Amino acid sequence: MDCVEALVAQARLADQLFGLTELRETHLKDGTSDWLAWASACGSRVEKKAARNYSLKYFKNASPINKLIGVVIADLPQP
Repeated sequence: MDCVEALVAQARLADQLFGLTELRETHLKDGTSDWLAWASACGSRVEKKAARNYSLKYFKNASPINKLIGVVIADLPQP
């Protein structure tokens, strides 16, 4: 079930109806280093740059791999 949840978090849907923004924020700020957090970081690309970087700031502090992923995602352009 975590794989499905990770794919949903990674979805590039900018629609606010499904609550994906809140779902991503939860995984980015809870301090974990797992597929759900990494997929949420990838999915955060649809957010405005300031909001995305604010969430990624917390995400990057969790582990070295999170820091690497956060730096790469922060530098990618919005889709």
